[in-house]
Amino acid sequence: SEEDSNWHLQNSYDIAMRDKNDALRNSKEEGRKEGLEQGAQQKAIEAAHSFYENGVSIELIAKSLKMTEEQVREIVAEPAPQE
Repeated sequence: SEEDSNWHLQNSYDIAMRDKNDALRNSKEEGRKEGLEQGAQQKAIEAAHSFYENGVSIELIAKSLKMTEEQVREIVAEPAPQE
């Protein structure tokens, strides 16, 4: 019947809108998490440079920042980021 067709059409629309809103909400959350991770990574890089410039050993920097010594060596081999 026409009423059933209208119901199915409305139901399909409602499901599509819900799925779209869920996808938007998830992408915003993922973007927020990614931004926080990038910010934390940038702070760790800045901290590694600062510690190294102040005479802290690579081993201690690695332990303090939960990095490998190789990661710290790579970081301090590059110029310090500008703020």
